Amino acid sequence: EIADDGPGVPPDLREKIFEPFFTTKPRGEGTGLGLDICKKILDEIGGRIELESRPGDTVFRVLLPLGGGS
Repeated sequence: EIADDGPGVPPDLREKIFEPFFTTKPRGEGTGLGLDICKKILDEIGGRIELESRPGDTVFRVLLPLGGGS
């Protein structure tokens, strides 16, 4: 889990933040690829990323699958 106490992620942006090249940062301060890459990797291995957010309390939670086998 990663948490912060910033302004939070507004409900209307919660799905968009995982889209490639979406950013709320000013031009030149971000590519908008970080969360997209994280989500794609997690999808590929059967994991997921969750978001809980309200002003003053935002948490991103990464869930990884238990591996079994060889």
